Amino acid sequence: MPACGGGSFASSGMQVDVGERGGAAARRGVDAIRPCRRRYAPEGSRGASAIREVGAGERPPSVGETMSDSRPQATGDEVRIRPATPDDLPRVRTQLQHAALPLDGLEEHFGAGFVVAVAGGELIGVAGVEVHGRHGLLRSVAVTAERRGSGLGRRLVRDRIAWARGRGLTSLSLLTTTAAAWFDRLGFATTTRAALPPALRASREFSEACPETAAAMTMQLER
Repeated sequence: MPACGGGSFASSGMQVDVGERGGAAARRGVDAIRPCRRRYAPEGSRGASAIREVGAGERPPSVGETMSDSRPQATGDEVRIRPATPDDLPRVRTQLQHAALPLDGLEEHFGAGFVVAVAGGELIGVAGVEVHGRHGLLRSVAVTAERRGSGLGRRLVRDRIAWARGRGLTSLSLLTTTAAAWFDRLGFATTTRAALPPALRASREFSEACPETAAAMTMQLER
């Protein structure tokens, strides 16, 4: 699921490809939730996936706890979401490039606000939150094509919502050109850019990456 503002998946700076489908992006091997771009890949076919959701015997993350905190160590080809490390940056950069997502500000904000999804030693997804004072900006959400349609994009976004809440942020915002309804189901509400905090409006995602037609959305975070 791509978005303008945060990846092509619709969080601040991402543009969501609802259903985690992709045409040109799929041919490049990556399904992205990409920051707002002025050109969008056409929709294509779905890919197979073996992402495992929280099942019997596993507890979902509690308030302020990310999914990577609550899930056991993955083995084999099982998908695991974990905090990003500096060593992940080259692979994250490559994945975002394949997904045609902007790299502006990536190195500056790459750190505690980012997580990666891994399986079988491969990096298959990424999502990040830029922190601007007490407010967060969702960005750089991307999932590889073969994991498309599995719900991994939703898991990554929910993980970042939990992280932002645990960090004490008061809001998490995004821009999207295609997935307002999808984000609405996750608890984001449509707003105007003018209503968002000045620090977010001054970010590169808002001021440079997304077109004026992108919908602004926000979520008020309660502990």
